[in-house]
Amino acid sequence: GKKEILLDRIVYIESNLHKLNFHVLEADYVIYTLYETLNLIEKRFQEYDFVRIHQSYLVNLKYIKDIVNYNVYLVDGTNLPVAKPRYKHVRECFAIFKGEI
Repeated sequence: GKKEILLDRIVYIESNLHKLNFHVLEADYVIYTLYETLNLIEKRFQEYDFVRIHQSYLVNLKYIKDIVNYNVYLVDGTNLPVAKPRYKHVRECFAIFKGEI
């Protein structure tokens, strides 16, 4: 079926092969599934404050609480790993988003 989701409500997207799990904040926390590649979604979302933190995760900068020791901590308590090669870029994107740069 089809489901329209506001980009602003997507907390993060998790990839497992070609299956994407969209973790969405609605009335409750909901997970929607789509069969697609994360690379394609990353290209579509690049202008909407999403950052690729890992081969398997694309995160909405709005929901990042902190980035410490190669981990992203989200406002809902979720902890996701940041790939070492992406760490500096992720921190810079977060700082720019928060207006620190």
